[in-house]
Formats: sequence, structure tokens, C-alpha cells
Amino acid sequence: MRGSTTQKQVVAGTNYIMTVILVRTSCEKEGPAENCTIHKEPEHAQPMLGGINKIEDADNDEGFQRALQFAVIQHNNGTNDTVLREVIEVVSAKSQVVAGTKYIMTVILVRTSCEKEGPAENCTIHKEPEHAQPYQCTFTVWSRPWLNKTQLTKEECLNAQPASE
Repeated sequence: MRGSTTQKQVVAGTNYIMTVILVRTSCEKEGPAENCTIHKEPEHAQPMLGGINKIEDADNDEGFQRALQFAVIQHNNGTNDTVLREVIEVVSAKSQVVAGTKYIMTVILVRTSCEKEGPAENCTIHKEPEHAQPYQCTFTVWSRPWLNKTQLTKEECLNAQPASE
């Protein structure tokens, strides 16, 4: 274990806040800790279960893409705008294995040429900022495919201008 950052806070006692990097070693849990070899090879490294992990290739991650599509549909349904919004950039993509998978995504959305009430096919994205009205949203989507359940559990948007023109 290597400490990346540590903080100390004096409260009614001492509160230590540590950020650490944990790695796998060759030692057994019950055995002595001397002469342990740290596994550096990717095949031995494993993400921590329950930890939040960056999705390296969000464009090709099927689960992430389904969650993103779900979040955008829910967002469009909840705005007062008369047109659909579409993602033009994925700023960050993360996942966490819980009872299912929680996807945390930050995206940039813009207005399209498609009306909410019409077909959502062949929508063009407005290029001019005054028509595109871009803004950033962070969505958290909880997916439990074995229950056929997907939920948008959190939605935060900055500089949103959802009112119709």
C-alpha cells in the first residue's frame, strides 16, 4: 500500500483522511508479509470491487452506451424545450459495480432539428452556439439487466437553457 495523499483533521479525537493506491502482491492474507512481490502485470491487477473505475473506451462500451441513451431520453422527457437534445461530447465516463452497474457520465448536450413530438430520425445538430445552446450534464444511471430495470438516479446540469425558443 502506498499513500498518495494524507490529511489530518483534529476533531473530538483525530480524523485521518487517506487516499491510497492498493495493489495485489504474491503474499497470502494469512501468511507473513515479508518478501512479497508486487504484481505489476495487467493480468494480475484487478479493479477494486465496488470502486469507481474510468471507462477507457466509452464509445465501444455497450453497457455505457445503453445507459447514456437512457439518460438522454429521460433528460429530453424532463425539459420544457420543444426540440430534442443530443450528446456531442462525453467529458467523462465511469462505472461502479454495485447490485448491478452504476454509470456516472458527464456530457455536453446541444439542441437538434428534431421536434420532441416528431420522429427522432435524421436529426441534425445545430452548429451555431445561439441555436445549439450547449450545456453540460452529469447523469448517474443504475442498470440491473437481470431485473430489466434501468433508473436515472441523479441528474445535474450546468448552464441549462431548456426553455423553448
